[in-house]
Amino acid sequence: SVAIHDDQLFAGTEKGLYNINLKGTNISDFGVWTKVPESDGISNLANITSLAVKYDRLYTKVNDKVLVLGIDKKFTTIFATSSPEDEIKFLSDDGTTLMIGIAKGNDGRLVFMEESGQIIEGTKTCVRLLRNAIEEEKGRIWYADQWAPIKYTSNKTANECLNIDIPAPYANDAS
Repeated sequence: SVAIHDDQLFAGTEKGLYNINLKGTNISDFGVWTKVPESDGISNLANITSLAVKYDRLYTKVNDKVLVLGIDKKFTTIFATSSPEDEIKFLSDDGTTLMIGIAKGNDGRLVFMEESGQIIEGTKTCVRLLRNAIEEEKGRIWYADQWAPIKYTSNKTANECLNIDIPAPYANDAS
């Protein structure tokens, strides 16, 4: 995962978080990138799979926590799952709030984080194998779910899951 924040490019890898200044450097030379040190709040062993920039702040998923980069250039935890069975799958900054995708087995859900840090729980019954989500300009939430059909809700807290089902064969065999 990559993100741009404060004229720096951040790259999440299976061996930690790296950054580079966007001006005056050759970003294609990974030898000049800097690994974010543990003293800044991220383990050198962290597998960084999701980054997002929202509210002019950089967020990262580290295990089952969401960390934010503070003014002091240190990362602090601002969200953690409430159950050891929950797994944070992704962060999405495509909308009016930061979206945090959470899975518990084959059940997915979203939580929305306002700029103030307030958490809004999204629907818990719409998606299964949740991979990503976006909020479009009319406030609808569209879910990237590995299971058919295409799913969305009319807003963040709607309990009704709406579907777009495209009649098609389940295999790519045509005869």
